[in-house]
Amino acid sequence: FAPRLLRSVGADGPQQARRKAQEFIAQHPGLDAAVVESADGKWVRIVAGRYADRTAANRRRAELNAQPAYQGCFVQAIP
Repeated sequence: FAPRLLRSVGADGPQQARRKAQEFIAQHPGLDAAVVESADGKWVRIVAGRYADRTAANRRRAELNAQPAYQGCFVQAIP
């Protein structure tokens, strides 16, 4: 499992959340990201980057959280 940055997407329903997540990724072309949906379809997250360890991921999260578009990012180890 690699530490990755995640950002939840709030919206009225999964289709709108998916669209908002895809728009966010399109607006940030330098971000190595993908849209991940829960198995039950209740939430959508943007998953970005692969970091060597949690410290590196948290360092990048702190840098990004200084920008309004990235506030609320968090680190989680996922496959």
